[in-house]
Amino acid sequence: MWICEHALREETPSAEWQETVDDKGQPLYFNTRSKKMQSVHPVIEKFAQVYHKQKSYQKLMQNMAPGEVASAEDEQLSAIISDVMKRVNQKLPPATPDILERLALLPRLQINPATDFFLMRSLKLTLEAYVEKRFNLQTFQSDLET
Repeated sequence: MWICEHALREETPSAEWQETVDDKGQPLYFNTRSKKMQSVHPVIEKFAQVYHKQKSYQKLMQNMAPGEVASAEDEQLSAIISDVMKRVNQKLPPATPDILERLALLPRLQINPATDFFLMRSLKLTLEAYVEKRFNLQTFQSDLET
């Protein structure tokens, strides 16, 4: 609820955002600085990201008991996330065959990379979407299970 309240109080985007209309009469928003065109209002997009971060944080906190120690599986996932973030910081694509194979072989996912091509492709696209939207990668595995 607090996210909605903050979104309502947010000022309209700066002068760098211009509102236009597409061929179908739908509003589009153009950022003159980054040359980015989007159909979602910039304030809504900003607070949607805040919502998703808060949701993933709550999910992470619910899954961890007080004083709980990370399992070997959590450590494997953390190592994979570290590799992904290194690639992102170097402006490289986040998914490599090695990273995808390591993700697929995590005990809770158990995807066979040699035979489950569709699932591997879905895993790749999901990982790229998480990175692009800046979602919490710690919840990546549990989000795929639900």
